[in-house]
Amino acid sequence: MYKRQEERWRNLIAEVRSRYGGTLFWDLPFHQLDTTPAFLDAIDAVYLTWSATLAPAADTSIQSMAAEAAWMLDAGVLPVYYRYRKLVVLAVAYPSAAGAAAGCIPASDGACLPLEHFRAPNAQIGGFAPDFEEQSRLYQAVLRAIETRDWINGFVARGYYPPVALQDPSISIHGKPVEDVLRN
Repeated sequence: MYKRQEERWRNLIAEVRSRYGGTLFWDLPFHQLDTTPAFLDAIDAVYLTWSATLAPAADTSIQSMAAEAAWMLDAGVLPVYYRYRKLVVLAVAYPSAAGAAAGCIPASDGACLPLEHFRAPNAQIGGFAPDFEEQSRLYQAVLRAIETRDWINGFVARGYYPPVALQDPSISIHGKPVEDVLRN
């Protein structure tokens, strides 16, 4: 079965290439690095979606979170880069909500809410107080981690909501302090 899927993807990629001369990206979530598809060699670049847990607590220093992000990049992403030699664009998304650094924004029942819950616009996130400082610190940590890794070819803040500057706990950076961090 797996071989047939790989063949279908390779055929689809070839068909796309016959009509499109641009760069082909594959969206690869960070947590799936150990199960990269065999046909990754047929694309041009990896769009690595990243929302990795960087700290056990919100008050962890930017330096400590940057060290954790650096370790995760080197241990998880670098081997994939060496294997396929593809461009890597890091696509980051962290909500501006308490608990984002620890990877758990708790719901009223104590369960951790998934990142998708914090995509904008979402009326359900109204019950959460925004934590702009935690979001800014997370992005600063990731930027510090990638600044010396020349094999990271790009950076994207996922979930940017262009219609309006939000002051909520969503992952959008539009109108939030983290937008200035990225601008600088």
